[in-house]
Parts: sequence; C-alpha cells; structure tokens
Amino acid sequence: MTILALMFSTKDDDVRKEGLFGSVFFESRTTPEDSLMVSAGLGSWIPLALIWAVTFAFLVLVWRISIQLKERRNALLEAHAGKGAP
Repeated sequence: MTILALMFSTKDDDVRKEGLFGSVFFESRTTPEDSLMVSAGLGSWIPLALIWAVTFAFLVLVWRISIQLKERRNALLEAHAGKGAP
C-alpha cells in the first residue's frame, strides 16, 4: 500500500520517494530516449522487520489477554453456578 501511495503522489519524472520509515522506495527517471523508467522495491529491511516484530508482539499480547479473560469468565460462571443460583 505504501508503494502505491508513493507512486500516485509523484508528480515529477525524476524523483525517488521512500516510505514506511525508509523500508520501501519508488523511483522514476527519464531516460535519454525520452522514456520513463520506473522502479520500486525494498530499501532497507531493518524498519520492516521491526514493524513486523512489534505487530507480532502486539497480536501475541492480545491473544494471551483474551485467553486469560475467557478463563476468568469461566471461573466466575462456575463459582456463580456453585452457589445454587437459578
């Protein structure tokens, strides 16, 4: 998505834009034959790896919290059922 945003925000022919903390780039150049050469790709893998690591850690945290909340809910339901509630 970042590369697409960089592509469509480019108005000049000879430009290089980077996005996602420098991890992806989009570059366009005019060749001597008056054609446009376009390239896009990975600029640096370190910011991309950090983004994936933070996202993975967040998802694991949410998963663990949901498991603990389900266990707490089941414990409360069992305690409530043990009191002889209707």
